[in-house]
Amino acid sequence: MSLIEALSNGTPVVATRVGGMTEIVEATGGGVVVEKNDTEALAAQIIGLLGDPGRAAKLGRQGAARVADLYAWEKIAQSTRYLYDKAIATHRSQLGKRNPSFAQRRALNDVNTEPVSSPHSQLTASPTRKI
Repeated sequence: MSLIEALSNGTPVVATRVGGMTEIVEATGGGVVVEKNDTEALAAQIIGLLGDPGRAAKLGRQGAARVADLYAWEKIAQSTRYLYDKAIATHRSQLGKRNPSFAQRRALNDVNTEPVSSPHSQLTASPTRKI
């Protein structure tokens, strides 16, 4: 998360090739990536950016603009909504292939008004009331 925060503030980054850092740096273009445990390459890239403020500023601007596009709250909400809609659609299509349980029908607002009782509950539905 600190990598994305640095990029969002226009700070060029030097990251090692571990975890998701490579993908983030490559997707944003806001820095450079070096191999894991290569201290000489890491130092060379840091010194290179410090010695070339123009390049550092360009990487910083590019990273900030791309992070604003990729990680904006509207974009995150849109992606989350898409994933939920896809999961629900998949669940509903699979539900039609088998007999759903009462709990599944209830969760999908497809409850019949027939009397239902459960060994785990003292509630019983009446024909005129949905549980």
